[in-house]
Amino acid sequence: MPTLRHARRLLLAALLPALVLSIVASSATATRLSFSERGFRVAWNPVRVTFAGFTATNCNVTLEGSLHTASIAKVARALLGYVTRASVSSCNSEASVTVLSESLPWHVQYASFAGTLPNISSVRLRLVGASLRGSFSGGSCLARTEENRPAIFNVNRNEAGVITSVSWEERTTIPVTGGGFCSPVSGLGLQATSTSVTGLGNTRAITLTLI
Repeated sequence: MPTLRHARRLLLAALLPALVLSIVASSATATRLSFSERGFRVAWNPVRVTFAGFTATNCNVTLEGSLHTASIAKVARALLGYVTRASVSSCNSEASVTVLSESLPWHVQYASFAGTLPNISSVRLRLVGASLRGSFSGGSCLARTEENRPAIFNVNRNEAGVITSVSWEERTTIPVTGGGFCSPVSGLGLQATSTSVTGLGNTRAITLTLI
């Protein structure tokens, strides 16, 4: 007749596979991401902005906006929310960058995630409709992100789910127009990792979890 200890071991052996399968199934079927704050404020101090690979300047950039819901689906190009305010300041060279405020709000869309479910390391987001003007000694360029050529940024999180930074994806360039070396092919490049990510109107950190 089995002892109590032996019975417990048998019960554990029987339950363990089911528990593992439950965890795997939960990770595989998790289709949504949850943010602790719907409003957001992200500051980059500074962003390195390059015009057509030639003229560069460092500027402070801040984006503010909100998500439609705190819980979002992992669906490529799904509209998650809007950037409703953008500012650029303190450019450190003769070149400058101006936000074309009439283009607001800018669309924030889901792109993909990095890492292994359920412990994802970052979420890639698309920014569509953003319009900027770069001015320099040789003239000016108009840059605008489009559906087929968005700006891409990575929302990075730690193991606890806290968003630690937002970084622009350097290999992505924004189409520009304006003649001369303002070529749609070379575009406008952004390079930076944010120095501050908080809820809108407060100083709370934002957590990103998989549900």
